[in-house]
Amino acid sequence: MERIAMIEGGALTRDQEGRSISARRIGRVMIESSGRLSGVYVTIFLIVLFTVLIPENFATSVNARIIISSEAVAVILALALVIALSADILDVSVAGTMGMAVVFVGWLQQQGVNPVWSVVLTLMMGLVVGAINALNIIVLKVPALIATLGMISVLTAIGYWLTDGIGVVSGLSDGFKRAGQAQPFSIPAPVFYMLGVAAIVHYVLEYMPFGRKIRAVGDNRDAARLAGLRVEWLTLKVLLASSGIAAFAGVVYAARLGTAPLDAGDPYLLTTFAAAFLGSTQIRPGRFNVIGTIVAVYLLAIGINGVQFLYPNSSVWLKGLFSGCALIVAVALSVRRRSTS
Repeated sequence: MERIAMIEGGALTRDQEGRSISARRIGRVMIESSGRLSGVYVTIFLIVLFTVLIPENFATSVNARIIISSEAVAVILALALVIALSADILDVSVAGTMGMAVVFVGWLQQQGVNPVWSVVLTLMMGLVVGAINALNIIVLKVPALIATLGMISVLTAIGYWLTDGIGVVSGLSDGFKRAGQAQPFSIPAPVFYMLGVAAIVHYVLEYMPFGRKIRAVGDNRDAARLAGLRVEWLTLKVLLASSGIAAFAGVVYAARLGTAPLDAGDPYLLTTFAAAFLGSTQIRPGRFNVIGTIVAVYLLAIGINGVQFLYPNSSVWLKGLFSGCALIVAVALSVRRRSTS
């Protein structure tokens, strides 16, 4: 059959059978999809790899539940950071707020406070932290990185003062611990909390005007102000939401563990940042997003878990090394994505 090609702007756009343009579209879609879903592919590859290499340790239902349950807290904390980063606010205090929430909710119950009220007061503590961060950043004009970094030290000091430097090892109510350790339908309870927070944050960021305003502020703060957005008011709301969710992550952590150690938030700092930035290269490249962040958290967790089984003597330092390298790579990829999107 005779092929008739049409040249438009130097590019082949259609032939008689319509094959050229469809082939190009399919190829372009495949390339774009491979980039957006590369984290999913890597995760599947790691699962298959470790299942083949260490089936007796990695490919067990117990290990799967441990990964899903323990990383649910990391996802909640990463989502707190995603909200702040969407508005271009580098809130490094989320891990400190989570650690303080762990200690505070345990300390309140140890003092005889009702578990429900201890949770409410802890969430309010998180909002207070967000308000103080906003005061320092908006009113006092302290750079967000410095203001939130200083907040970490303040929260750590308060935690030591409340518990005499030993954390809370007993006194948490049984009902509170059951709320974190239950497994309805054989699924750890923290997973349900994670899904609830993820659904809310995803809806707010993707479908509500508030989410679009946050992204507008994050893309260009001056342009957003010229467009009539109340940037300072939005910044306050973002910091309140970020700290409130971080405090909730601390409550879930304490309920799941049944104790309240002082250093609970420290291991999550690098992992959370690595997941948020790596997540911005997935699903919706160039934008901090919820689904990409969840994929990134579990990609990192599965990688660390599998390598720790392969090299058990390296467990002390491996997580820090893995998270640090992942953070550097994730930020580099995120910057590249955002500059080309």
